[in-house]
This record gives sequence, C-alpha cells and structure tokens, in this order.
Amino acid sequence: MGDGVVGSVLAGLYQEGRLLFIGKVGTGKLTSSDWRELTAMLTAIEIPECPFANRSEEFKGARWVKPLITVKIQYSEWRRSEGRTMRQPSIQAFVDKPPEECVFE
Repeated sequence: MGDGVVGSVLAGLYQEGRLLFIGKVGTGKLTSSDWRELTAMLTAIEIPECPFANRSEEFKGARWVKPLITVKIQYSEWRRSEGRTMRQPSIQAFVDKPPEECVFE
C-alpha cells in the first residue's frame, strides 16, 4: 500500500498446537483506514522469529509478529498440492476470537 502501511499478511491456522501457514492475504473488505490501524497493531507485536511451524516461499521479506490478531477470511478452495494453502483469499473482517481456536477441522 505504500507509506509504510502493510499491504498483505501471512495467515495461519493451528493444528495440534502448531501454527501452520495457509496463505498470503492482501485483499478484501478492509478500508485504507483499517490497513493503517492493522499496521499499527502489527508493529506493536513484532517479534524476531517466524511463528509458523512450516515454511513457504511467501515468507521472503516478511516481518514477524505474535499471532494475536484473528480475521475472517473468504477463499475459493484449498490448494492441497501447495501444502494446504488457500486459493484467492480475502479478508472479510476482524473477529473477536482467540487465535488458538482457529484450527483445521
């Protein structure tokens, strides 16, 4: 998005207590103001190491944060050939739910 505002986030779900990467999300219903607010929240919870148990090429240039923010994501399907990632993900809203409750079913 420019001007130091986050343009996308790396999303994950928990499985057996481990956070697994499920895709990079940069579109959806968030407004420019929402992205600025999200950037401020993420900056406050930045950490030095990757919180994901698995790895992806999408991680290049990423900055890491504690997995504390939960969002609702709409997607078209799961890509099984690419390590169970979402196809065409889009953020719909922030959700008041503990991240640890976001699990693969």
